[in-house]
Amino acid sequence: MSTEQEDPDAPEPRRPLLLRAVLVVAVLLFGLGAMQGLALMRHEPPKTEVPEPVLRAQGQLLEPTSLEAVLRGYGTARPRRIVSIAPEVGGEVIAVHPRLDTGEIIAEGELLFQIDPEDYRIAVAEAEADVARAEADLVQIEREEANTERRLEVAREAVELARREKNRVEELVNRGGVESGARLDAARLALNREELALVGLENTLALIPAQRQQLQAQLRASRSRLDRAQRNLARADVRAPFTGRLGEVMVEAGQIVTAQQPALQMADDSILEIPVDLDSREVARWLEFDESPLDANWFGEPRARDVKVSWTENVEGQPYEGNLARVEAYDPDTRTFTLIVEVDGRGKAHTFPLAEGMFTQVAITGKTLPEVFAIPREAIDSRQQVLVLRDVETTEGEIEGRIHTQAVEIARYQGGLAYVAQGLEAGDVVLVTRPPKVLDGTLVSVTLAGSPAPQGS
Repeated sequence: MSTEQEDPDAPEPRRPLLLRAVLVVAVLLFGLGAMQGLALMRHEPPKTEVPEPVLRAQGQLLEPTSLEAVLRGYGTARPRRIVSIAPEVGGEVIAVHPRLDTGEIIAEGELLFQIDPEDYRIAVAEAEADVARAEADLVQIEREEANTERRLEVAREAVELARREKNRVEELVNRGGVESGARLDAARLALNREELALVGLENTLALIPAQRQQLQAQLRASRSRLDRAQRNLARADVRAPFTGRLGEVMVEAGQIVTAQQPALQMADDSILEIPVDLDSREVARWLEFDESPLDANWFGEPRARDVKVSWTENVEGQPYEGNLARVEAYDPDTRTFTLIVEVDGRGKAHTFPLAEGMFTQVAITGKTLPEVFAIPREAIDSRQQVLVLRDVETTEGEIEGRIHTQAVEIARYQGGLAYVAQGLEAGDVVLVTRPPKVLDGTLVSVTLAGSPAPQGS
């Protein structure tokens, strides 16, 4: 049996290849049609506007106000003066004041204690006797002077008579012995006696002024001793030199005291002084003083200012009225002035008295600065800048604007407020709450807060 062999060089049939090509073209055409159909079915989405974000914050509408500066400091109350009372004479204490106890107030002139005065009375009596004796001696010398002057007149007349008698006898003797030489000698002796008596009286009268001066000096000395004795007698009664409060009492009845030995202390706390240290720049800027005297290189009297004093243990209580009295000292190390504030220590208007040793808070009203703006401290950053609104619009009761950073000049921080002197104007809106990390131009909606009331420092 014979088999037929295929020719390897014979061509393959072309029908399956064409069929595959037709299928590929058909698929592509179907896809393109589907895409065009989907494109015809597509619609444009609606367009919407995205609103600009708006921050919310609290703000303050600025209105000008005045700043009444209040300088605040602290100090311990002390009496205006404290004296140590010592007797000026010694002796036994025979009586004391019935209220001679620490803390008691004794009125000026009241007897504190009495020293036995008997020895001092005796000294007064002796001095009075010496004065009387010296006065009597002066009276006697005056009388002696008058008597001597009268005797001197008589002596002069006697001398004149004796001289005439001597001359007469001498003339008779010279005429030829009418009178004897013995009679002439007797006349001369009589004249000599009268002249000697006259000289003696003249000497006595000349010595009287010196004697008078000596007696007057003795009288002055006796009167001085009498004054001293009388003062010592008066000093036996030790009296209060002023109305004051008793401090330490170191004397009692029956005690022997020595002159100049302290017996008790008294404090004049009718006026209490409070030394207050204040920064020298604060004093220079906010306080005023009258001109000092031409011969004084120091501060004049402070201008009258309202001063309030509060006890630190009761700061909520009624304050005490004070008075700025003087500048006591300047400390170059701390650059502070020590000012003295005076307070009525026995004021009837206050129910609880201020006492020595109380630690107090003092508020002194200084100058007034007009036309400033008071804003909260937290509205100002560390570079003394605030956030204000620009391009302000009011819509539906709200204020909107864009944030602007503004540098300001602070006149003073006082209490929780900052008082702005430069950089702001009336009608500006300042943000009192600072949004974090904001940029100038950021849109913000502001709720207005009331203007803060001025506060003390």
